Amino acid sequence: TRMVKEAKEAGVKLAVGEKYKLKVKKVKPAKASKKVTYKTTKKSVATVTKKGVIKAKAVGTAKIKVTSKVNKKAKATVKVTVTTPSV
Repeated sequence: TRMVKEAKEAGVKLAVGEKYKLKVKKVKPAKASKKVTYKTTKKSVATVTKKGVIKAKAVGTAKIKVTSKVNKKAKATVKVTVTTPSV
């Protein structure tokens, strides 16, 4: 799916403490809703709010899973890489 196309293709790179807002651009199939849920695979590395705001917590990698509330088959995964902040 192309739910979070731009972030999905490039991945998201953040320094510890930074935030990034995921935006749903296009949904396939069209009957799937832009209303989605977000879930992180590693809360210790990155958290995500109900509104899609990712917060980098610690160095490492995590995946944010985005799923349509209407059509559970419409989903995407975004890789988040967290690095140490530059001084």
